[in-house]
Amino acid sequence: MKKKFLACMVAACAVCASAALFAGCGEEEKEPGGGPEGSGDGPAKVEWQFTGEYHGLIGNGFDFFLLGQMYEGGEGEIYLATWNNGNVAYEVTELAWEEATDRDGLTTFSVSTEDPDATFTETSLYAESDGSVEWEYKFEFAGGYSRTVTFTGTKEAEYDSLDAWKTYVTENGGKAEVPEPDVPEKDAILTFAGGEGNSIEFYANGTAKISAYGGAIGFEYTWTCEDGVITMTSVSNPSEVITSTAEGGVTTIVYAASLGGNNVELTFTCGDISALEDVEVKTELLAFNGDDGAKITFYSDGTAAMTAYGGAINFEYTWTCEDGVITMTSVSNPSEVITSTAEGGVTTIVYAASLGGNEITLTFTSNDIAALEQ
Repeated sequence: MKKKFLACMVAACAVCASAALFAGCGEEEKEPGGGPEGSGDGPAKVEWQFTGEYHGLIGNGFDFFLLGQMYEGGEGEIYLATWNNGNVAYEVTELAWEEATDRDGLTTFSVSTEDPDATFTETSLYAESDGSVEWEYKFEFAGGYSRTVTFTGTKEAEYDSLDAWKTYVTENGGKAEVPEPDVPEKDAILTFAGGEGNSIEFYANGTAKISAYGGAIGFEYTWTCEDGVITMTSVSNPSEVITSTAEGGVTTIVYAASLGGNNVELTFTCGDISALEDVEVKTELLAFNGDDGAKITFYSDGTAAMTAYGGAINFEYTWTCEDGVITMTSVSNPSEVITSTAEGGVTTIVYAASLGGNEITLTFTSNDIAALEQ
C-alpha cells in the first residue's frame, strides 16, 4: 500500500458542546443541494465519491457522517452531517480537485479550496493498489481541537444521490455501537514483592496498586517519595496513609487492616527504589469548578485539563501562574490563550468559543489559588 501526502492541512469542522447545543462549525448552515450544474440539463456527473463516519462521541449524543462529491469538470463539495439526538445539521465546503498520473504511472488525487471557512488549503494523495484513495481527514472543533476519520474515495459511488446519503444519515444516526473508552495500560516503573504473588506496583502518573490473594485485594493509592521515604495514600479512603521504612538497603512497606473481622498484615519489600526518586510525579494541585460538573484540573507538571458536558469537552492546556494571574495555553491550538481574573477573593477563568454557530461560555471559579502560586 503506497500513500504519499504532499501537503496535509485538512479539516472539516465538527463540534461537541452539549446534548442540547450543536449545529456545525461555520457561520451558517448549508443544506446539501444538487451539486454544480453540468453541460446538460441536470447536475454534473460524480467522478469520485468519498465517504467517512465518526462515532467516537456517540455516547455524548453526537454522530458524524461525511460525503465528498467530486464532479466532472474539477469542482467538488464535502458535506458534513452532524446528528445530534435525532436532529441533523449539514455543512458544505466547496473545493477544486484534479486527478493526474505521475512519471511513475501512479494515480494522484489533489484537492484544494479557497473557501474562507475551510481549515484545509491543499492536499495531494496517491491512489491505493485497488484504485481507491484514503484521506486522513481531520475535523477541527472548538477553536482547534480535532478528530480524524479515514475519508475513502472511489469511482464506484455508494450513494446515487445526496438524498440517498441524507436518508442513510437519518436512519443510522446514533445507532452505531458506543465505543469503549480508550484506557491505556499502565506499565509499572517499580514493583514491591510480597510473596505468594502479592505485590505493590508503582506507576509514573503517581498512582500505585496493592494486589494480593490472587486479586481478592486490589487497592488503589497515590504515592510520593521524598528523602527515601515512600508515602502512599488510599484513593477511596484518604485517611489511610502508609509510609515505608528502610534498613540495610531494603525498603519495606507494610499494609495492615481488619478485613472481614480478621487482622491482615502484608509485607512488601524492594532493594532499590531509585526509580521512584527520579520521577516527577503528576499530581493534582487544584480544581476550578463550573456549572453542571464542568471542571478545570491543574496538575503539578504544568498541565491542566478542562472537562464539561459529561466529557464531550475534554481539552488539554499548559499553565503558568504569576502575580495571581493564571495563563492557560491550549496544547493542540497554541494560539488559544486564556487568562484568569480576580475580584473579591474569587479567581475566575472563562472559556469562550463559537461552537456550531453559537457562542458558548463556560465559567470556572476558585476561592484559593495558593497551590498554583507556590
